[in-house]
This record gives sequence, structure tokens and C-alpha cells, in this order.
Amino acid sequence: MKTNASVIVFLGAVSYGIPASLFKMAAGNGALPANLLLSQVFCAALILICLNFTRRNSRLITLNNIQRGKLLLSGLAMASTNTLYFASLQFISVTVSAVLLMQSVWITMILGFIFKRNVPSKNQIIAVIFIMSGTVLATQIFTAEMTLSLIGVVLAFGSACAYACMMMITNSVVKDADPIQRAMYVSVGAVFFLILFLGSQIELNDQLVVFKWAPVIAIFSVVFPLICFSKGMPQLSPGLGGILSSVELPSAIIFAYILLNEDITLIQIAGILIIMLSVIYPNLSYIIRKKKVI
Repeated sequence: MKTNASVIVFLGAVSYGIPASLFKMAAGNGALPANLLLSQVFCAALILICLNFTRRNSRLITLNNIQRGKLLLSGLAMASTNTLYFASLQFISVTVSAVLLMQSVWITMILGFIFKRNVPSKNQIIAVIFIMSGTVLATQIFTAEMTLSLIGVVLAFGSACAYACMMMITNSVVKDADPIQRAMYVSVGAVFFLILFLGSQIELNDQLVVFKWAPVIAIFSVVFPLICFSKGMPQLSPGLGGILSSVELPSAIIFAYILLNEDITLIQIAGILIIMLSVIYPNLSYIIRKKKVI
């Protein structure tokens, strides 16, 4: 059973790595970024609404207006993450954007210390140092071969901050609700905030291209990974779940190489491996310690 759950979570993490490349391909076909971003989140919300109301079961709970309001407000973090991340792709490569998004690992740790007084362990602090070192290599910011757009870097790092906030919020808001039930309200809230953010930029001259790509991106960015994580994560330890989730980074880079022909240097590969090992090591240590106790 645990093996099947691991495979399911692994597939969900791989799915998270695909949308960035699809977004760039859609933009190359003439889709406007604002239209595409709003449409894919709208499609995800629509699919989740259909899933939620066609599978009534005992896991669903009745939410009061305050709980619904909190989940809808949580959509602000999701909207900010998507807006900043996909905006960064207009200035920097998928590889660099994915690496910078991965900084959410240590940003979440800092937020946990500030708001929940969760003191990082020695292994976690070491992991953060190595993540920063791997980031320097993966983005090649000190090499002549790589010229980075400052705007792109700021947008991608901002998406990491927003993603860290989203993880903090979603892990503490209405935790008793079913994952798909929660995601439905968060997605609807994200649509509302995206309309506020991007409403003035929406145009109607690329709708055929947008509606060709938006449902596909929605499935890979929200629906499929959510279903995988909601089914697989409860059967796994937090450590193993964290290890499997880190597959998102190499997935994004591999699909960027396959779909977009983005160049990847050996230095970048080394940096990416350092980041992945930095994420895996603390979680692997947790699993080993837990097994020894048992």
C-alpha cells in the first residue's frame, strides 16, 4: 500500500514540473499571459467544483461562512504565487524560475520560526546553507555565460515567498476539510483575486489559443497533483512525502529541456543536485530516526 502511495505522490510531483513549459509554449502560440493565467486557474476551479459536488461522501464536512471566507482569502496566496511565477517566465528560463521557486523550502522555515516559534534543527540549518550554495550554481549568477534579468529573478523569488505563505496558510486553515473541498474554495478565491490583479489586462483576441491550453495547464498544475497528494500523502510519513515532493524541480527542468530545448549546463545540474540532496537529507534523517525508535 505504501509503495502505491509513493508512486502516486511521485506522479503528482512530476506533474507540478510540467505547467511552466506548457505556459511558455502557449505564450509562443500567441496566448496573452494574463488571459492564460486567469483562464487556467478558472478551469482548475471549475474542475474542482465538479469533482466536489459529484462525489458526496462521509469525508466532506459542512463549512460555516467564516471557514469558507478563510479558504477564499487563502486564494490570495495562490493567485500571487501563480501570477509572479508565470510572469517570471517572460524574463528568465524555466530552469532558473524553478530553482528560485524551490527557495520556498527555507522561506517556509523562517516563517515557521517567526509565526509558530518552530526552531529549525541543526540538519535544517545545514540544508538551507547547501540550498543557497546550490542556487548560486544552478542560476550561474557569477558566470559570464549566464545573464539574468533582475526583474525575472525578483518575480520568481517573490513567487517563492508567496508559495511559502500559501503552504503556511493552507496547513493551518480549516484542516479538517477534505483536500479537494478546501482546494475548491482556495481556487475560487484565487480566480477572484486574479480578476482584481489582471482584470485591466484581459483581452478577447486570443481566446481560441487560451482555451486550447488553459484546461491542460489547469490539470497538470492543480487538479492532477492535488488528487495524487490527497490520496497518497496521508499514507506516507511527512519525511517521505517531502522527499517525493522535491521531484518537482528536476521534473520542471527535464520537461523544459524536452519541450522547449532549454540548455542545461553541467554546473546547473550540479547545483540542482545539491538543492535536491539538501531537501532530501533532513527528511531522510527523520525517517531513519523514526525507524530506529520503532
